[in-house]
Amino acid sequence: MLKQIFRSPILHAIIAGSVMAAAFPPYHNPIALPIGVALLIKTILRCKPKHAFYLGTLTGLVFFGATLFWLSNLFGAASISLIAICALFPGIFGALLSFVTRTFPRIPAVVIVPILWVGVDYYRSEQFYLAFGWNQLALAGMGAPIIGNVAAIVGGYGITFLIVLYAAGIIQLKSIAGRTSLIAIGMIGWIIILSFPSDLPQPNNPIAVRLVQNPNDPNEMVTLSHKPGDEPVDVVIWPEYSFLEDPKSRPKDWDLPVSVAKSANTFVLFGAKRTVGETFQNTAYLLDPSGNEVGFAEKNHPVHFIKDGIASKRKSPITTTLGKLGVAICFDFDFPEVARSLVQQGAEVLLVPSMDPGEWGPVQREQHRLMFQLRAAENGRWIARADVAGGTSFVAPDGQQMIAVNTTDATTLTGTIGRERFRTLYSLGGWMIGLACFSASILLILATITTGLIHRRNASTKFDSV
Repeated sequence: MLKQIFRSPILHAIIAGSVMAAAFPPYHNPIALPIGVALLIKTILRCKPKHAFYLGTLTGLVFFGATLFWLSNLFGAASISLIAICALFPGIFGALLSFVTRTFPRIPAVVIVPILWVGVDYYRSEQFYLAFGWNQLALAGMGAPIIGNVAAIVGGYGITFLIVLYAAGIIQLKSIAGRTSLIAIGMIGWIIILSFPSDLPQPNNPIAVRLVQNPNDPNEMVTLSHKPGDEPVDVVIWPEYSFLEDPKSRPKDWDLPVSVAKSANTFVLFGAKRTVGETFQNTAYLLDPSGNEVGFAEKNHPVHFIKDGIASKRKSPITTTLGKLGVAICFDFDFPEVARSLVQQGAEVLLVPSMDPGEWGPVQREQHRLMFQLRAAENGRWIARADVAGGTSFVAPDGQQMIAVNTTDATTLTGTIGRERFRTLYSLGGWMIGLACFSASILLILATITTGLIHRRNASTKFDSV
């Protein structure tokens, strides 16, 4: 009886989801992540597509339920539905994996598994109507310099591909001794990768930036931005939605950041609503040291289910005397193409007005931080991010968080970041791994369906002839 319980696919699916969840905030224990992925793969490969879907979904419910519980702070009981939707994607992966491997048994699973995993992840994160790429496997390793260096070549999808490839390799080995050796060598290597120390990169062509953290009190932001005795800075950044109305229609509001730019002789970047007909766009305005507007950026990806304005398709760096500044707003950095496009157009740094309200909770901020670290590493750019309540931070080009605030209160954070002009291999073409796996997954599905139809037709023809 006890043996049957331990051999239960349901138990294996629950353990797999638990181990995967442990890799992410608030648990911060990614050491066993590849083993959890391997357990899920092994469980699925033993099942028919229908059962593989159920088991994958169960793993997803455990994984996302244990990591995205903070969604209840935003959506209350509706968060259960959102977590369930996320959980469907491991289920879809499971059904597809079982479906394809049973149709093409001669193709090694180690080839099919990472393609399907990344293909489903890409769809969930970028193509799905409710695109939401949080807690991709690659994010569990962010902050480790080696992971950051790999991200500069193959990006987040490439790192996920490698993790899943290793997990599938464990399952593919028939020899217990060989499997044990691969697990031991792989786990030792994974631990070294996660713990290998590295000094923070030194900024090239440095500029000084002051980040102002404040929950939408523009008058207090003015005070925080430039006090007597403060060191001069090149850029001051206020959070997203520093103004909850269009400041261009309210001269007294517009004059506040202008006064900072002039008195501190600095560029000022701030978030605000910009009226567009009957609605608005979430916008970040940039002022030069004379208080003149030199450019603005609109949010490309409004947050789902929140009044966040209409989406913009425009994304281009702002040319200034400091160079080309890449500006994007908060949730935009959850989508790889925004930061990548800015860098491909010459952005030398990435500046971010952000808004992760205090009531969303510390776990939300910890998980969101990983997104910014991944974008910095993929593109080899420094990121300076001003938040409303705790997400304010600087990130180095290798994905390490340089400095961050340790409070949700109104405060400032001043640091030096570099301006870079080199292009990472990721931005030159490594970013296509996610798209390639998605396309290959579509081809595998079509080939599987076509093969199934041919077999049915042949069987039917043979029956008729008899």
